[in-house]
Amino acid sequence: MNRADFPAAIGLLGEEVVEDAANGEAWLHLGVCYLETRQPDLALEALERAVRAWPRVLELEPDCDFACFGRVKAPNDGPAPASGGSL
Repeated sequence: MNRADFPAAIGLLGEEVVEDAANGEAWLHLGVCYLETRQPDLALEALERAVRAWPRVLELEPDCDFACFGRVKAPNDGPAPASGGSL
């Protein structure tokens, strides 16, 4: 994506999250756009919203491209998968 496209994407994604505040994918992409435009505070807020919305993403689209992110355990969430396993 061209750097000039990020402000337009921010506008479109902003409209999407106003319409559907539980849209985890939109929040994720919005956070990335904010990072690319050097707006770290807004990026952090959007990415935190993406994390909170993730259970809904997994419920509605368990096989979506981003679903695997919701299945990764944080380091203190329990034992790691057995050797040779996949996430």
